[in-house]
Amino acid sequence: MKIKKIETQNKYERKKSIKFIDNFCRTILSVLVSICAILILMVMPFYFQEGYTHIGTDKSYFFRTGIMRMAKLILPVLAVWLACILTEFLIHREKGMLKSRAADMRRRLVTTDIFCFLYFIAVIVSYFCSDYKQTARWGTRGWFMGMFPQLALVAIYFLLSRFQLREKWIFWLCLPVSAVTFVLGYLNRFDIWPLSMPNSGLPLYISTIGNINWYCGYITAVFFLGVGLLWLDKGTKRSYTALLSIYVFTGFAALITNGSDSGLFALSVVLFVLFILSARDEDILKIGRFWLIILLLAGAGLVTMGLRFMFPGRFNYTTRLGDLLTCSPFPVILLGIGALGLWLAKPRDKRITIARHVMKAMRIAARILCVAVPAGMLVFVLMIAVNTMRPGTLGPLSDKSIFTFNNAWGSHRGATWSIGLRCFGEQNPLHKLVGVGPDCMSDFLYTDASPALLETVREAFEGRRLTNAHCELLTLLVNVGIWGGLAFAGILFSVLKRFLSAREHNAYAAACGLCVLAYFANNLWSFQQSMSVATIFAVMGLGERFLRRERDSDSGR
Repeated sequence: MKIKKIETQNKYERKKSIKFIDNFCRTILSVLVSICAILILMVMPFYFQEGYTHIGTDKSYFFRTGIMRMAKLILPVLAVWLACILTEFLIHREKGMLKSRAADMRRRLVTTDIFCFLYFIAVIVSYFCSDYKQTARWGTRGWFMGMFPQLALVAIYFLLSRFQLREKWIFWLCLPVSAVTFVLGYLNRFDIWPLSMPNSGLPLYISTIGNINWYCGYITAVFFLGVGLLWLDKGTKRSYTALLSIYVFTGFAALITNGSDSGLFALSVVLFVLFILSARDEDILKIGRFWLIILLLAGAGLVTMGLRFMFPGRFNYTTRLGDLLTCSPFPVILLGIGALGLWLAKPRDKRITIARHVMKAMRIAARILCVAVPAGMLVFVLMIAVNTMRPGTLGPLSDKSIFTFNNAWGSHRGATWSIGLRCFGEQNPLHKLVGVGPDCMSDFLYTDASPALLETVREAFEGRRLTNAHCELLTLLVNVGIWGGLAFAGILFSVLKRFLSAREHNAYAAACGLCVLAYFANNLWSFQQSMSVATIFAVMGLGERFLRRERDSDSGR
């Protein structure tokens, strides 16, 4: 009896020691993970060394150096924590509780976790099967999106979703940080450069992010946090609504003037989804918030139009879509629609009946749009295909460049997409599955591609080096193959489904979901780079943490 009592006491002491070490490791990890989040979301947007000269490379080096240094701190603590978990399992096995604990851990895994794990393995396999391991390890010079950065992205998601203890604090700090970049970018468009940096004044560089494509990628990865919160705002505090409205107005002003049309495509996709989700909801206030967002977009366009009229010649970069929102009657029409929708959606006095009719009309319109938009896109693609194969088939429309798919189509997306597809087509079956190696598309092109393909690249880009297909999923298909491409797509789509489905009870997670939607839409036309992809994985980690925290509190943990 005495021996059993001593054994029981020893087990109790071991459990107590393990629990202490477990809590200590979690605390240290939460601090280190918070530092990682701060570096990515609050320091990296402002980091540069030589102004705009090598700002993209500077940020890539910052991300590369940062993850290496943080890994040296995090991995030992993580190893001790995992050892505690394993020891606890062994103790529970003696009590016959191992199966129940394992089942509990499986229940806590979500679809996104599985896709992240599959992507993690796919990147490693792609590296070991690559013929360009020196490049695949860290990635093409200047971009550095090779194996280690890709693995770091998955680690960022898992660490933030499991160990972040102050997720709301981190979340809210993203808004003022990004707002500063928005204001700087907007001023830059009017040739005002508050920061003295080398190459300031060149229209292709903007804010503290760099190239307009990098800047647009960053905006889409973080701006819609504010849009999501405003959309789901309950209206209990006017000051809260006012601050969010100012942020959203500032973000819209930056987005419509940054100079990249892919951002406006992402904006249209998000607004379309918001309209559909608002129409399906019974909450009149949510519908009102949607129309408020439309008003803020119209306001940003009208203010920009007024400034362009007052200071002609100051606006230093524009596109056709940008002019539509800042130099045409369109924002005036948008303002009228938004104002009418907001007024009709107010459930006050006799207007409550009108508001209900508006909701019914929106639901009908949403059903129509859910059919009309995909059908319209299909017709558009068919028109391009027919006119490309048989020029002149569309009559007067045949002369429009948008209806002829060639190297110049879509700001040379025709060239980059066709080259990307040909890269994939020229790979052997193994590399079709696992890719040529993380961030190794250019190595394949200039080393092992067919002479015909290489000649096409040289003709299309006049000696400039092509490193990606200007479509994230297509580039991943070449670099990490079908396995990696599908796993990455699975990450994004599973996050979208889970986060947006949580909009009724978790506004923070839903706001993160809108960022993922905008990021995906933008990167159909753009590329993966350290600033935007690190931001979106951090946002996904925060969103998952919000959901896990909610689930744990509901279960009493």
